[in-house]
Amino acid sequence: MDDTPDKLRRNVVVLAAAILAIAFFNLSFRPTGTLLGFAEVGQVSPFNVWLALAIVLCYLFLRYRFANETLDEWFQIVDEFKRIRYQVVTQQVATAVRRYFLHGQRVPWFQDFDAFIDGEIVTRMQRDGNARRIRSLTASPENEANQSWWQGRAGITFEVEWTSGVYGRSGGHMPGFSFPARVRARVILLCIVRAAVSSRVGVDVAVPYTLSALAMLVCLFKLAFFFPV
Repeated sequence: MDDTPDKLRRNVVVLAAAILAIAFFNLSFRPTGTLLGFAEVGQVSPFNVWLALAIVLCYLFLRYRFANETLDEWFQIVDEFKRIRYQVVTQQVATAVRRYFLHGQRVPWFQDFDAFIDGEIVTRMQRDGNARRIRSLTASPENEANQSWWQGRAGITFEVEWTSGVYGRSGGHMPGFSFPARVRARVILLCIVRAAVSSRVGVDVAVPYTLSALAMLVCLFKLAFFFPV
């Protein structure tokens, strides 16, 4: 079996796809037959077949996973994931501030939100209500070396229009933020999806990993039927 990265990937994808096809179309195994066209095989149990498929899938996947080319692809994926994660965090912060101006919803994961909304903003929100529109709004999250990616401070520049006029600010107080578990999960999910489809490397890694995971779940599910509860 050739160890070129494309063939290693193809072997994993073909076997995983075959396992999924067997399960999806509810194909059955013949208990008797021939092996390689000349060796007679008798009374092969489905348990042995599914166990063999699981072992071979695991073997092929591990060969693919620890190939040098796959490791190089992983480093590229990690860099791409971090870049996308920063973009998504920036979008989350900007969307939360935008929601405050347009709908009056406070940002619960801003640690010092009251310091961010200065007296001018409070006055306009109390007098005019929610903003009519946001002309511009940008966020620039930053975190310290000892902070996780979901913590930090955000520089926010905005220009917002109320019925009484326009108010904008650049710089000023940088509110601290700390995403709750729900927001962190959403950010990670978005990053995984974007990283998987944003480049050829992402697709090359996502397809065999996804198919292998699903195929292994099918094998374990089938094997579980042979054990008494």
